Amino acid sequence: MTSISFKTITGFLVGLFLISSCGGVNDEVTQLYANPAVPPLSFSVSSPAVANGGNLPLAFRVNGQNLPLDIAGVPSGTLGIAILIDTAAGGGYSHWLVVDLPPSTTSIAANQDTTGLPPDARKGYSSHPTPVHGYEAPILARTYRVRAYALNQKPMTITLNTTTHWTVPTFEAAFGPSIIATAAYSFIIAAGAPG
Repeated sequence: MTSISFKTITGFLVGLFLISSCGGVNDEVTQLYANPAVPPLSFSVSSPAVANGGNLPLAFRVNGQNLPLDIAGVPSGTLGIAILIDTAAGGGYSHWLVVDLPPSTTSIAANQDTTGLPPDARKGYSSHPTPVHGYEAPILARTYRVRAYALNQKPMTITLNTTTHWTVPTFEAAFGPSIIATAAYSFIIAAGAPG
């Protein structure tokens, strides 16, 4: 009969604890879109610059460079679209928010962060001090959540200032009753990648 030492068992249990408690990309993925209070995914948002789950190209890792985005299947009854990009790490970190896009929006070109958006669209502030993208070069790999919302209100009654940084959980908690459909995808920045 094979004997197992107390030391071996202890080491195994410690390893299980570390696996269950350590953060990382896999943990962040499980947090992507798990709010049962908002409608399930029913239209689509994507980017020709980076595939779902792909590594963000270097060209878009600078402040002011918004991703090109494609939107399809917006449901009838939508008055406005909001798009939010955040990370789940560290309790949530805001990277980009635009609200009051018209429901006819099918794409947002790259680098239209301030001048190329539709006239009624409004920009929020990232967790950086300026109202632009901010993608850091993380020590650990990071998953970035891209969430699009079809809403039954426009203009949105939303606070947009330098101290209010909207993330997926805070946005959905505040505007859940106004969300009639959702769309989502994600991308990563690999650990230590230049930002």
